[in-house]
Amino acid sequence: MASVILAAIGFSIIAAAIFYANELVRSRQKTQVMINQLLDTVEYSSAIAAYTNNEQIAKDVLQGLLRNDIVQEVNITGDQGMKLTQSKESLANASEQIKRPLVSPFDNQQVVGQITVVSRGDYNLVEATRSALLSAINSFLLIALTTVIILWVFRRNVLQPLTIVSNTLHDIMVGQKQRIAPLEKHQNDELGRFILDINSLLEVLDAKFKDEQALRLKIEGFERQLRNIFETTSAGLFQIDQTGKILTCNPTFLKFLDNDTLSQHELTECDFAETFIEDNNLFKSMIETAMNSQSLISNDLALKVNERSNGAGWLHCLLSRVGETDGRVILEGVVFDISERVAKEKASVIKPNMII
Repeated sequence: MASVILAAIGFSIIAAAIFYANELVRSRQKTQVMINQLLDTVEYSSAIAAYTNNEQIAKDVLQGLLRNDIVQEVNITGDQGMKLTQSKESLANASEQIKRPLVSPFDNQQVVGQITVVSRGDYNLVEATRSALLSAINSFLLIALTTVIILWVFRRNVLQPLTIVSNTLHDIMVGQKQRIAPLEKHQNDELGRFILDINSLLEVLDAKFKDEQALRLKIEGFERQLRNIFETTSAGLFQIDQTGKILTCNPTFLKFLDNDTLSQHELTECDFAETFIEDNNLFKSMIETAMNSQSLISNDLALKVNERSNGAGWLHCLLSRVGETDGRVILEGVVFDISERVAKEKASVIKPNMII
């Protein structure tokens, strides 16, 4: 609304300036016409004064012309030496000069003198300013009235309905059934279609929101199942990087290690091979092979520390590369406790030798 008002004022000023320039030109043309009409009136008397060299008649002509508002100065010259000039005592500047030769009353081919009329310099400006001011006032009132009407119509038919739509849309919360009510006077125009489109979009968003909620609940269920499997599986699960540093593991993995000295945080910061594996070079070789071959690597690993009563602990380890994050290679491992199997195998080897 402020922009429209400023634009209206700007157009009014521009229109007034254009009208003033045109009016100034028109006033000058009007002045010339008026002076020529005055000269037509006094031309014969001036010719007689110049022909007879009668200064009294010439003075009467000069005084008569000076009574007109547009005349600033008048002079009459004759061939017999007459030269009279009169001007107003006002401080107005002289403007255009209009000269007319005086011919003999008895011979149209004989020039007996000349009359010169100088117009007032400020007359045209005053007339142009007065006309331009009146025109500017009329134009401004007309533009102002038109602007007020346009703004009132715009406010009633566009701004207020849009405000209602905006406030209603702002109050609608995600997942709510509330929709924008159709506007009584705008059901078949652009605003009516706009409201229908918004309500359709809200329906689509509501359906997508419900689908997203259902999908999130399903994913949360899968995550709980996977977390439960991760926590309760009989296999030890862990992840390491390319240096052998433990990133994460499940409780079964901790149980297989029989770790009583390192906390969970300390465990995920240590080197798995150097801390728990007797032959750490063997495990590092598994890491290198898994990274280069992109396949599953398996091997039996002896633990450094095992306080079990039946001897040292053994793990069967499966290792594979699963991806890369922030420049760090991630390897995933699965271990099974094979301590009893290894013990039985060793026992079956020792007994035959003892019999022999």
